[in-house]
Amino acid sequence: MATNVTMPKLGLTMETGKIVEWKVAEGGEVKQGDILLIVETEKITYEVEAPATGLLHIIVPQDGEVPVAELIGVIAADKVEYDSVAAGGAPAAAPAAAEAPAAQDPASASTGAPAVSAPAAGDTHIVVIGGGPGGYPAAIRAAQLGAKVTIIEKDQFGGTCLNRGCIPTKSLLQSAGTYHDAKNSEVFGVKTSGVSIDFPAVMSRKNTVVKQLVGGLGGILKSHGMKIVNGTGTLVDATTVKVIETGEEIKADKIIIATGSIPSRVPIHGAELEGVITSDEALNLEKLPQSILIIGGGVIGMEFAQVMSRMDVEVTVVEMLPQILPYEDAEIAAGFAGLIQKEGVEIHTNTSVSKIEAKGKKKLVTFGDKQKEVELVLVAVGRSPYTEGLGLDKVGVAMDKNFIKVNEYLETSVKGIYAIGDVIGNFMLAHVATAEGECAALNALGQPHRMNYRSTPRAVYTTPEVASVGLSEADAKKQYGDVQIGRFPFVGCGKALVINETSGLVKIIADKKYGEVLGVAILGPHATDLINEAALAIQMEATFEEMAHTIHAHPTIAESIMEAALDVDAKAIHMPKKRK
Repeated sequence: MATNVTMPKLGLTMETGKIVEWKVAEGGEVKQGDILLIVETEKITYEVEAPATGLLHIIVPQDGEVPVAELIGVIAADKVEYDSVAAGGAPAAAPAAAEAPAAQDPASASTGAPAVSAPAAGDTHIVVIGGGPGGYPAAIRAAQLGAKVTIIEKDQFGGTCLNRGCIPTKSLLQSAGTYHDAKNSEVFGVKTSGVSIDFPAVMSRKNTVVKQLVGGLGGILKSHGMKIVNGTGTLVDATTVKVIETGEEIKADKIIIATGSIPSRVPIHGAELEGVITSDEALNLEKLPQSILIIGGGVIGMEFAQVMSRMDVEVTVVEMLPQILPYEDAEIAAGFAGLIQKEGVEIHTNTSVSKIEAKGKKKLVTFGDKQKEVELVLVAVGRSPYTEGLGLDKVGVAMDKNFIKVNEYLETSVKGIYAIGDVIGNFMLAHVATAEGECAALNALGQPHRMNYRSTPRAVYTTPEVASVGLSEADAKKQYGDVQIGRFPFVGCGKALVINETSGLVKIIADKKYGEVLGVAILGPHATDLINEAALAIQMEATFEEMAHTIHAHPTIAESIMEAALDVDAKAIHMPKKRK
């Protein structure tokens, strides 16, 4: 029986595909699994495998562009059938599983990419272990694609991000910022008096925001008709998940692991003392301390530093690396450090905490050649993957240090088991986990989709905000040699002056050969919103000229991106002429 070859759907937004090259000539023999043709869509090329063995009849020639699912060729089982099809006879109906040949990335041979088409989605049962920002989007996307889905979560849906991370910390930052603005409102001609922090009310609002979002998420999951299990999932074998609390065993065609992470601990003498806390405990404080020392100057550490400082707590930050926000562009990190130090935060870089001792109700912390007494010590040195009790060794899932090892398609070393989010490392960010969840769901259902981190934005929600995407200046120079850089300070932005947030700048890094944008870093107002424009530019391989000549509304903060792009070749409008 002849097998139809149709234009495969290679991405959620794909509508048409262009045939770049048929790898087999008309009438040529092809074997199932061989590369049959090259398809281009959205500037990306994919290798498409033959769904059957036989003789190829080409219906749509090279350079033809056709809609998804349209017939582009037929693989005849033998010479007689080929002659009939080539002469214009109607091809026989192909099995459903063969109508959409699997596409794979050129790297798939070495990364274990999906090589065959999957069964119909409705026949596939996917079990997702973990209901955080990676797990629940994976479950929803799989359900949208027609799969039967079970999601297992031992705590609250939303995971660390919603319950103990992104959302509650931003709520605290908003309260701290409002208090700060109220104390400094005279700059706007508004006089206030007797302004104070009601910390229990601050925490109550934080809890209300979290509760509302968690409740809404539960309703969304139920609306997709999936089975929701409250419990702890563990792997019995490659196709069975056991719920520890009840003993229920759930059979699965595919499994997606999304168990997230927990706050890292440090091997410091005294780290186990009462009053030495992690971010989890910091989000549940009943009262503000008078003083706090924060170990770690990364995103978590600096956000808590500003929350505490703006609520009148004495704050000291100790960071072992040369700069705070160590993964950010050095110029941006240095600018932020200067600003937060002006607010009263004491920062020590290139310094490690060696000992914590109890001293009455306080803690005596030794760092470098200094000592300091504080009421609380917050350990904010990052997060560690949570794999305890998951049974990974039992089924042979390969590890990379403490993280689960996956290929570009997010599949583990065990076929049919995928892993996403903090448990695999990479960028330990909620929005990355979400993207990975959707990617894993597509791959689990036979729609090959390689994970791409190139345009991943990073964000710090302090005031001023810090955000970046792509390469830092240092990394860009390592990879590309000489680069072009444009800068625009917010002091030159009318809207920034209006809202009295003129600190910081936009920095754009572009390559010299084509002008392609390699990285964007922002220190300033609404940086975490502005960075998404830059992420899209990098995703679309835009040049700085394209960003510069995109008309931006006035007056807006976003104009500063346009001005920074213009400055790459010294054509910014609202900056003095550069001297050579």
